Amino acid sequence: MFDKLFKHSSTVRLHQQAPLAKEREAFLLYLHERGICRTSLRTFAALLNQIVRFLQLKTLRDVKDSEIESAARKWAKCRHPKRGRGPGPCTKPYFKWFAKRWLRFHGKWIPTPPPRQPFAGQLHDFEQYMKTEMGLSRETVQGRVWKTAKFLKWYSSQRKSLRRISLKDVDKYFALQAKRLANVALVSVADALRAFFRYAERRSWCEGWIASNIKSPPIRRNRLTPGPHRARLFGSCDTVTVRTNAQ
Repeated sequence: MFDKLFKHSSTVRLHQQAPLAKEREAFLLYLHERGICRTSLRTFAALLNQIVRFLQLKTLRDVKDSEIESAARKWAKCRHPKRGRGPGPCTKPYFKWFAKRWLRFHGKWIPTPPPRQPFAGQLHDFEQYMKTEMGLSRETVQGRVWKTAKFLKWYSSQRKSLRRISLKDVDKYFALQAKRLANVALVSVADALRAFFRYAERRSWCEGWIASNIKSPPIRRNRLTPGPHRARLFGSCDTVTVRTNAQ
């Protein structure tokens, strides 16, 4: 494959003698069979040499994201007369993207597992309840799960137990959301959390009065309520009325 990409025998020999030549060549052949042009393949061949070099690979082995990140950082800082212009904003992401692609081709990339969703079990039960018992559409279920998951992730950073949640926690969350979301978006968040807490109360995961006290912000004549009144979306235990401007 290398002798088809490069004209000079010295360049071909350089690629053939570098570590993991067969593994690099197999991936380039795979890309060639999928229509990648010769110019791009030459660029990829050169980059593969650097990936092997900066990952310090003598044999093909499992590689973690943290190793790729470190190698990409070193590659971006590297200065060499033959490299041409200095690194740009895409240098590091480009190295990481192609290194992962090559390693994944050989089954050697170990991606970092996504962070565990807080209260994943309860969120799953809520999702199944909406699908099977309520018969809601896929779009509605996905929307409510996504909005509830965001709230639960925020809440998990405040407290640990769902049993300890209170309306004040919900109120605090919506006060934060009101700083960046319009009322029309906040209404859908309120709807999702109201549905979740109804279900949570049925399962005795939390107190039995939160859902009924979640109030949506008002929307008048298809226009958004002015900003100063968006922060108080929920009442605390003793104040649950939403204030609005006089019409």
